[in-house]
Amino acid sequence: MAPYKYNESINARGLRGTQLELVALSARFDVRPAYSYVLEENIDDSKRNILVFFPHGAFPIAQILGGTLMHTMFPQAPVYSIAASAVFYIPVWRHIVAWIGSVPATREEFKRLLKQGSVAVVVGGIAEMFMIDKLREGVKLKGRKGFARMALEEEVDGIVPVYYFGQTHGKPIPVPKGIRRSDPNFEEEVDKLVAATAKELQVMYDSHKEEYGWKDRPLHIE
Repeated sequence: MAPYKYNESINARGLRGTQLELVALSARFDVRPAYSYVLEENIDDSKRNILVFFPHGAFPIAQILGGTLMHTMFPQAPVYSIAASAVFYIPVWRHIVAWIGSVPATREEFKRLLKQGSVAVVVGGIAEMFMIDKLREGVKLKGRKGFARMALEEEVDGIVPVYYFGQTHGKPIPVPKGIRRSDPNFEEEVDKLVAATAKELQVMYDSHKEEYGWKDRPLHIE
């Protein structure tokens, strides 16, 4: 028996959707866990994007599934990932993180991967693990500007917010070209990108929270 069953579909708006059913777990434990992608806008395979993932959670199982299955679900759109450098010092766990293709989240590695394709980063990082709340969702974004600076410096095509309900990709946020780090308005453009990311993340969350049973669970962006 295959370990999972994978299906891709096109919804009424012509957007790609995917669902993964963990068949092995279904058969062994009589449960039917599933993992799904919902796209607000189809990903252009020819463009380089920075995918910003939220939230980190107590244990990043969604990120692990997403990282290992992106190449299966979107073979023409390579997406690489970076992880906190600290995890590479933890025995066993560092081997798992490296096995799924992540590298330390250094400036040099980020730039290197962007030359090969798109890159995914969990912006809130480990700090988001301590924002778990029974009454609301919490993400750390407003003070995290490194991804926006990198987007401008490397002239990527867009920033794509990703929220882990199942997994939902928002609409790509265009990144202006020709803005150099030495430009006097560089930080102003960084702030605009962070604000646009927060806005799209909120819209995406509010649009999908009810279908995941979180109608009365607000999103708090720090």
